[in-house]
Amino acid sequence: MRRHDWHDAIRLPFGLIPGGSGNGLTQSLTKLLGEAFQPENCAYLIVKGAPQPIDMMTARNAEQDTFYSFLSLAWAFVADVDLESETYRFLGGARFTIASVAKILSWKRWHGTLSYLPIEVDESSESGFWESNPTPSGSAPQLDLLHDISAPVPTHWRTIEGPYSFFWATSAALPSSDCHLAPGAHINDGYIHIIAAPENLSMVAQTQLLLGLETGAHIEYPFVHVIKTRAYQLQRTDTNYVSIDGERLGGETIQVQMHKGLGRVMCLPLPSQT
Repeated sequence: MRRHDWHDAIRLPFGLIPGGSGNGLTQSLTKLLGEAFQPENCAYLIVKGAPQPIDMMTARNAEQDTFYSFLSLAWAFVADVDLESETYRFLGGARFTIASVAKILSWKRWHGTLSYLPIEVDESSESGFWESNPTPSGSAPQLDLLHDISAPVPTHWRTIEGPYSFFWATSAALPSSDCHLAPGAHINDGYIHIIAAPENLSMVAQTQLLLGLETGAHIEYPFVHVIKTRAYQLQRTDTNYVSIDGERLGGETIQVQMHKGLGRVMCLPLPSQT
């Protein structure tokens, strides 16, 4: 996306073969298509498939750093587990379990404020990025839904203040292979799905939430907020980790906007959204 011809390069479709310990986008694709989550099946989707649109997000901080994401942004418990478990990468997916247990026992809490654009007052176009911008200009996709990062949050946005025990924003149903974070989310529905727990959860409630992630049962708990939006701002009052697609992102204030169908991936036609 930092290339001068980003508008051409980003349309180059890529294929996905699972490996390592995350594989969220691959798992989301295979689940949508009813395929087994195996390398052979993923190779089949590439060979027999055609370019399909996927959503991408722009994230920026007050230091003028800009990042692009095809999957998720995590803070609080999830980001700490993701980044601190790098030490145990040789254990594969088990590294997340070990780091999660250690983090629950630490009784740590995170402080910050989430502000987001409610979909009921969002008047932006629901068409895809390329339908709205057939010949995009500029050095990057426009961030027309975001306010100046140093300015107050718009009055029509909603705000939820912490402390937070859990925060994970995703464009796909499964941001990792064993985590059904956002049931009903589609990789090109044009929305960011935020799952958050803006309160001090007990160890029992935190464990409940984490166990529910495998099946999606966590969204039924009263202490879990499920938010659907196209743009949001996360303002932290601490220096704890923020993880974007598994990489560390700095800055006390972070803004994110969704771009519907900006990227492309090779696979079979995706089912219609419901």
